[in-house]
Amino acid sequence: MMIAINNPRFIVLSEKLRGKIFEISKDEMSIGCHDDNDICIDDASVSEHHADIFRREIDGKIVCVLRDNNSLNGIRINNVATVSYTHLTLPTT
Repeated sequence: MMIAINNPRFIVLSEKLRGKIFEISKDEMSIGCHDDNDICIDDASVSEHHADIFRREIDGKIVCVLRDNNSLNGIRINNVATVSYTHLTLPTT
């Protein structure tokens, strides 16, 4: 099932990929340095299967759930370290 919203995206803020934009184009996507991921980030700081991102409807709002897969370096949002998973609320327009 595809959720009918503009596709959210994330921008890498550190290291050699600074400014690289990745679009969240599916309801479930994997992120890591291995080439079998939906989003492959070829960087030594990224684990093979670093994180997953899911688009879901929670309490009537579309959110992206970012889940760390016990990666070595964890995940950061706006340069703030996060817990094992984080809900990111998307704009309604």
